[in-house]
Amino acid sequence: MEDNLVLTTEEAAEFLKLTAFTVRDYARRGILPSRKVGKAWRFYKPDLLAWLRDYKAPPIGGKAMRHCTWKRTIHAENTC
Repeated sequence: MEDNLVLTTEEAAEFLKLTAFTVRDYARRGILPSRKVGKAWRFYKPDLLAWLRDYKAPPIGGKAMRHCTWKRTIHAENTC
């Protein structure tokens, strides 16, 4: 059995090959399966694997997408 099933934001970012900023943003918006413990986010590794397997990325372009140059990310919602 694997010892480290619960990951911190930094560990989840490394595991997913994302930045810690993106992981926190996805957690806050409910995109990534996560739990808030105090002020920190925690991620259950099997849930992240399931998310990777089942995730359907939003389409690129179209009116629902907006590029936020100040964040240098693309969001499916107009939250910039």
